[in-house]
Amino acid sequence: MVETRDVASAGNAGEAVERVDWLMGGAAEAAMLTDPAGRIVYVNAAFIEMTGYGRDEVLGRTPALMKSGEQPAQFYRDLWRVVCDGREFRGLLVNRRKNGELFHEEKAIRPLFDAAGRITHFLSCGRDVSDRVAALARLHRAATHDALTGLPNRLLLLERLGAAIARVRDGGAGFTLALVDIDDFKRVNDEHGHAIGDAVLQGVARRLQQGVRKADTVARLGGDEFALLLEGSCDEADASQVLRAIVDTFAAAPRPGQEGPRARVSIGACVDRAGLLGMPRLLELADRAMYEVKRDGGRGFRVCVADAAKVLVEQTPVQALRGLDTAGCGSGERSLRIRSDAPWPTAAETVLPSAQKGVGHGSMAYR
Repeated sequence: MVETRDVASAGNAGEAVERVDWLMGGAAEAAMLTDPAGRIVYVNAAFIEMTGYGRDEVLGRTPALMKSGEQPAQFYRDLWRVVCDGREFRGLLVNRRKNGELFHEEKAIRPLFDAAGRITHFLSCGRDVSDRVAALARLHRAATHDALTGLPNRLLLLERLGAAIARVRDGGAGFTLALVDIDDFKRVNDEHGHAIGDAVLQGVARRLQQGVRKADTVARLGGDEFALLLEGSCDEADASQVLRAIVDTFAAAPRPGQEGPRARVSIGACVDRAGLLGMPRLLELADRAMYEVKRDGGRGFRVCVADAAKVLVEQTPVQALRGLDTAGCGSGERSLRIRSDAPWPTAAETVLPSAQKGVGHGSMAYR
């Protein structure tokens, strides 16, 4: 890296260009010299090779020529403020070559001064580190994504769940955490082999992604267990609408041409409106709700609310019940179970008066 003092004593622009060219003309780092207004007055051969621009194409223009649009305007304002204050800037820029290709440049920009201490030029030296950035990105993806399905893994889910809890505690919208388990997946592996089992897992991953918004997270936790983080789904009605659609999708008859074993899922979910519970408790409530669904035959979903730690919606289409039953589970607690041939209730119908009591069929509220 060139030292500022090596060119700081130049008496005019021509001398500064000559000195920088003497120091950086054959260097491996891309060098660019601008005047105080940011207009380019010199680039070396490494700059031309890295950017694809010829010397005549950049002289008199500003480095904005290579701006990619990938970094916010505040980033460049901060950069400009640092160097205009007489300090060195070091950072990673995402720039664009002449052919439109993006690249990552590790860059240092130093102001040059005259004998009176006035800034006369800015000298930047950089190197293309795109390969290193790509390698780090691959390592990060391998550490945070499932290799078979390409979905976020448990580590990334917990990271996003922690961020969702923090947003709720800061006054943001609530969310729903749902755990999804494939019913009878062991039988699929035993009867059809692991290759078919892997194909089933990949198919489930695709269908779960199709059932949620882009802002939501679908993760694979391992084995036949998946998770959904539904951002902004802050009540049982919102969560139920999404989960019911997902369950119905898996229950639908296969389309012509679809072959192989069909997947069915059991889903347990926990709605967090206020960030009152930590990650372990949220996962525990969702897991417990899921296994209650599986205990009752699977192929359904159940939702509980974290702030009261109680089940408000419970829907298991395969359960053979004789009508709609409710069970009093203590003061302020209620649960709802729907028989397999009963019509789906509206959102208003799923919230029962807290004083209503009766004799249920094993209904359960979580404390």
